[in-house]
Amino acid sequence: MLVIRRRVSMPLSQPVDRELIHTREIRCEGYLRSDGLWDIEGVLRDTKTYELQHLLRHPVEAGAPTHDMKARLTISDDRKIVAVQIAMDAYAFPACPIALPNYQQLVGLEVGAGFTKKMYELVGHTHGCTHMVWLLQCIARTAVQTLTKRVRRGQASELNAIFGRRSDSGDPALIDSCSAYAVDGEVVRQLYPVYYKQPGGAR
Repeated sequence: MLVIRRRVSMPLSQPVDRELIHTREIRCEGYLRSDGLWDIEGVLRDTKTYELQHLLRHPVEAGAPTHDMKARLTISDDRKIVAVQIAMDAYAFPACPIALPNYQQLVGLEVGAGFTKKMYELVGHTHGCTHMVWLLQCIARTAVQTLTKRVRRGQASELNAIFGRRSDSGDPALIDSCSAYAVDGEVVRQLYPVYYKQPGGAR
């Protein structure tokens, strides 16, 4: 049986005297809709503790958002994006909202392995907004976590369907994705025994 141990608390060390300058808040939430689809929403908000003066934009008073952006991806059970909504309430320059229509190109993409690369091809660089791309990456990861509600306990095949497989090898994308999912670790031994590799040995 796989036992997961959690620490009650792991605080950072006591900092030296310091002054708060900037705060970035990213919040993402996943919802199961009454029609069986999934809404994954996110907000990115930047604030500063001083008045921001910039040559190409109006002054932003301390505490007011310098960026305030929202996005919603509606996805189906097979991780396909069926609808996209984007909103920018605060942004750096007047030209920023010009990119908003481009995000409709995300409809039809599959959230999971390879999503970030495909998203950058469509709305990265001069086709979109850097901050919105960051937010959408967080939303995509939240979508995968939200869909795990469908996974029955111990069903690795259902995890594979949600997290996807590597395009080069066909192996589950989770394997070797982090220290916990190391191919020679206990998690893989129990959840993916076919792919498990003994330390220093073969599968």
